[in-house]
Amino acid sequence: MLVEDPDKRPKIYDEERPSDSEVLKETEEVFSKHAQDIHDAVFEVIKRLDSRNNIQRSETSASNRRPPHQAPEQSMSIVEVDKPSPMAPHPPTQDASHSSAKHMTDEEKEKFVDDNRADLIQEVTLVVKIAEDLKDMVNPETYDKIAAKETSQDQMRLLYRSVLDSVGKKVKAAFYDALKRNHYHLVKKHGGF
Repeated sequence: MLVEDPDKRPKIYDEERPSDSEVLKETEEVFSKHAQDIHDAVFEVIKRLDSRNNIQRSETSASNRRPPHQAPEQSMSIVEVDKPSPMAPHPPTQDASHSSAKHMTDEEKEKFVDDNRADLIQEVTLVVKIAEDLKDMVNPETYDKIAAKETSQDQMRLLYRSVLDSVGKKVKAAFYDALKRNHYHLVKKHGGF
């Protein structure tokens, strides 16, 4: 039953209701205190989902995989559909929202990829997506071998051995950019930008 008399309604606020800007400011402060924990929690969930989906990935035949330079097919595998990029709900605006970040040279990107190799091998889960983003830098045969690996760690090891270590600075810089788009939280965690 609605109470029509304002004096009989329960008071939610002791004072005047806060403005939207005050609520937004307080929410942003709370979020900033817990942002890394949120990114870490999302990463852990994605990691668990990835380990469950590895069985499905390994069952996908090579004939159903598309090399990075071919157009997408009408249907997508469950792995592609169920694994959105973490903390990147609006990929086109993500780079724009971080435009104040420093611009890294190709040499700095290469150093980041080299210096964080062990951690990236353990933590990157969207390896096939990143290989697709590298387009012509990953040949179709190598792409198929990466996609056939059962774990993301094995996929990353192969990506490093077959592509990143053999081609050099240009591909490492492109890998860094793809990593930033697909695993923003990892780049931030390891001091990139």
